[in-house]
Amino acid sequence: MLSGHDHDGAPLEDPHLAFVPLAFVGHQHADGHLLGMELVLPEAIDPEERRDALRAMARIDRLILGRLGVWRIGSVLAAEPPGNLRPLAWTAAPGGATHWSTVTPIAFDRHPKAADRAAYQMEVAEMIAQACVRIGLPKPKEVIVTSVSAHLGVPPAHAFPRLERKDGGRRRHAHAILVFAEPVRGPILIGAGRFRGYGVCRPMETS
Repeated sequence: MLSGHDHDGAPLEDPHLAFVPLAFVGHQHADGHLLGMELVLPEAIDPEERRDALRAMARIDRLILGRLGVWRIGSVLAAEPPGNLRPLAWTAAPGGATHWSTVTPIAFDRHPKAADRAAYQMEVAEMIAQACVRIGLPKPKEVIVTSVSAHLGVPPAHAFPRLERKDGGRRRHAHAILVFAEPVRGPILIGAGRFRGYGVCRPMETS
């Protein structure tokens, strides 16, 4: 559940722990810097398994990040944490939201085959819509594929490193705006990199 791999080291087919970067975005002075990290467990797991996972995660005090060094982990203790560290900023709970936009790009499940730009955009939009359905969301009534996020402070898609495929190739990715017919609650994590911090969506202000 925590590693995303079975006892033999093979990747799990079932949902497992996802790492979500919580960035300073959606504000006129936002610059996209990292405020914290959220760990998301699958909704449909046994309560005892959830308790075991939470106990194990509570013991994590550092992350070993290769060239980035070792990062120490601390809890948010402030009575009024920054807005982007509050669950509401990423879940739109309890009522949900109809409009969502990516904070990290959606990594494509497959390489688009369309040749011209219009057909390419349509193919990618349908791919993203199906990615929503795959994780249990309703199919969006509209998907707008963009190179930039609708949230202030988010870097453009090309500024994010492309995830590596098993064959050594690089996955394409893009920002997107998702519009649902009815409000949905987050967190919304979609696409091939959803367990690794890609495809993270945040509700948009539509009023």
